[in-house]
Amino acid sequence: MGVVVVLVNWFRIGLGHCASCLNKWGMSPSELCACGDTGTMSHIMESCSINKLDSSIHHLHSADKTAVQC
Repeated sequence: MGVVVVLVNWFRIGLGHCASCLNKWGMSPSELCACGDTGTMSHIMESCSINKLDSSIHHLHSADKTAVQC
């Protein structure tokens, strides 16, 4: 459960293994998502045509069962 809490907190503050962060950290040559838009965590959560999560940002902030199971 501890790892899940850490990952949820990363999402909440906009960090994680998204293209934008990986590019900023020098781990990826591009900040673009596979869909062509800038690959930020909020992009993945809210608008990505390929990787959008099924739950909403509200579920993530409340860390309810829906967010934890995604």
